[in-house]
Amino acid sequence: MFVYMVKGEFNFDINDACFNDGYIYNNAYSISNEPLNNILRLLPVSNKRVLTVAASGDQPILYAAHGAAHVDTFDVTYTARILMDFKTAAIQTMTRAQYCEQICDIENLYGKDKNETFLRAMEKMPADTRDMINLFMSKDRFDAFYRPDMGDNKNIVDICKNWRKMQKNVPGSFNFIWSNLINLHKYIDGEYDIINVSNIFEYYTSNMDILKTFQNLWPHLCTNGHIVCSTFCVPNYVTGLQCKQWLNQRAKIVCFNRFRNCSCGAMLIQKQH
Repeated sequence: MFVYMVKGEFNFDINDACFNDGYIYNNAYSISNEPLNNILRLLPVSNKRVLTVAASGDQPILYAAHGAAHVDTFDVTYTARILMDFKTAAIQTMTRAQYCEQICDIENLYGKDKNETFLRAMEKMPADTRDMINLFMSKDRFDAFYRPDMGDNKNIVDICKNWRKMQKNVPGSFNFIWSNLINLHKYIDGEYDIINVSNIFEYYTSNMDILKTFQNLWPHLCTNGHIVCSTFCVPNYVTGLQCKQWLNQRAKIVCFNRFRNCSCGAMLIQKQH
């Protein structure tokens, strides 16, 4: 059962919004540049409890579409939540062709000439998301959404191969935790079967911080559960000596695949104890 809520380490007051807070209002990719369907083929998600980065919104949408029992999301940038709320509303109000067209042209949707298709979706969004959209618009900040530099059209078509499942299984909104990864454990309860951190570790500058993040998340990962890491480079974030030793005592690396015609791979870290 999905129970919608927003919580996290940042406080947002729509009457005192500051758009100079750096990464918390950073751009959000409008379409994932990760091969998400390939990753899901490696890891069955049906009836699983999932915690995933919100990112483009495609990650939680596909986990839900493939039958996850519960999906919570997190992100350090608030624009990811707005984009995710737009997509979940659009899935319920648009055809697949309309959805693909709107997502691929998302940077042009928020001006004065908003089309009726977008407005119908906006009516389905949580009230505070609608308020945030209007606030962004009033400050000319809808440069916050942009398409990936490459592969965007291909990826949206690949994602929408799941359209019937998306319309059937994706909820109107996902829980959202506004937090960076290293502090995420402070705002989550219970255990998850899958924790998807995407390629966030590639942005870390310290192996010790990566180790600390694993240690923080470990109590919230079920035995035999998986941490999913996408990577666009050599996965050196688990080769730091202390991090490698810590993981070898508690987990095994289930798979690292570099997918055909794609620079991205996936690492599945399975908890043993």
